Amino acid sequence: GRGAPLHGFGSTMPIKGDVKLGSAVLYEVTSPRAGLVRATSYDEYTGAGWKSTARLSRRVDGSDLADIPPDAVYKLRSVSILNVTSRSESDVILTAGTPVGTNVDAYVDTPRATEGDIERMRSRGGLGDGDTYNAIGSESTATAAELRAAGTGYPDWVTGRYLQLPDDLPGRVAGEAKRVAGDAATPYDAAAAVEAYIRSFPFNTAVPATPAKRDAVDYFLFDLKAGYFDYQASAMAVMLRTLGVPARIAVGFALDPGEVVETRYTVRKNDAYTWVEVFFPGYGWVNFNPTQDRPAGGAGGIGAGTTGGEAFEMPSLEDLFPLEDEFENPIPGDVSEALNEPPVQASEPPWFLIWGLAVALALAAMAALSLRVAWNWGLRGLDGPVRLWAKAQRLAGWAALSGPRTETPREWSRRVGDAVGEEESAAGLARAFESVRYARPGSSASAPGGEARASYTRLRNTLVKRILRRGRTAPPPKS
Repeated sequence: GRGAPLHGFGSTMPIKGDVKLGSAVLYEVTSPRAGLVRATSYDEYTGAGWKSTARLSRRVDGSDLADIPPDAVYKLRSVSILNVTSRSESDVILTAGTPVGTNVDAYVDTPRATEGDIERMRSRGGLGDGDTYNAIGSESTATAAELRAAGTGYPDWVTGRYLQLPDDLPGRVAGEAKRVAGDAATPYDAAAAVEAYIRSFPFNTAVPATPAKRDAVDYFLFDLKAGYFDYQASAMAVMLRTLGVPARIAVGFALDPGEVVETRYTVRKNDAYTWVEVFFPGYGWVNFNPTQDRPAGGAGGIGAGTTGGEAFEMPSLEDLFPLEDEFENPIPGDVSEALNEPPVQASEPPWFLIWGLAVALALAAMAALSLRVAWNWGLRGLDGPVRLWAKAQRLAGWAALSGPRTETPREWSRRVGDAVGEEESAAGLARAFESVRYARPGSSASAPGGEARASYTRLRNTLVKRILRRGRTAPPPKS
């Protein structure tokens, strides 16, 4: 049908009544399997709907992964690639799970409190009918046993943002959550119990809107006792928050197994969907689906639930953001190709881009080999902060920041750090280097490896950007 889609993916999401979804085509999505494709998430429940608050937008160029700090590289997360053709006007990038990167110039929206929690990704130039892009996302593959063992050591940015509730939330909502959770021993058990309870509510898009001055979740639980995904997901997220379990709602679409040719899915207005993401320490956000018309839990994900017998092997989030730097651990091939493939704009013929890409890939392969040789030259036998220090000095040289040979580590760190705006990172790396390089023989003192690597990573990223801006290439190693 005509009219706007149910969800606009903006800063607010009201919970509506008597919903008529329509069947107009919005997207075509190539995906390895049916599942949930994500557009955005919301953190603040208002009693009548949801809002996204206190966001920070950062620019990420097409072909780049978003910068994710080491503490947000969660374990057991499968990476999936979607190829999406828009059939409507929008700017939101669809992903399978939490956004990681895309091949179009984008804005990455995160909470102000942390850059590691990507809530939404948007095309900087907008998207029109026929525009096509690739998008990278990650979803948890953790088992129930692993999530039960995750504990409750939540970061402050999680508890400060995802336990929020309105001051006037009726007390019986929390009472119902306690009754349903019963003697649940872990947050996972509580989430599974609440999910199963709400899945017993009949699915109905024709339910009325919440009356004025009534809380939508309270109205759904105690009056309607039926509804559609916006009601169900809201109820589960709010009930979990009353139990101290951080949760939020995610909004997007559910790929329909009946609307697919090979792996190309047609996404219509009536595929709109909302589900719940629950945070588990060490594992990040995990999907739960409290609406009975689709699979429950992680089974709704595209990358989750993959079995060893399936011909679908994708890298993990840890493969994309390894502890070692990207010069020694390049982005896995499938993801790299998806990021570097030029997006297609409907108004431009793509053939010259395809031929250009073939040439560019060949040149990039030769350049990558040369860079790898130059990068590793002379580093054999070095480890720990000493190796990181040597790498940082090499990058500084390529960035035209070489200094005199008589320069001390601290003098070097002050000069280079000031030149690139990374004073603290350079100083931290220098301290780590000195603590190892100048330690007394037989001393057991050692530098904190995690702090040294974090300082190096920040400094390295800034130096690489400076090198690229200058249009310089690494010099060949000296013979």
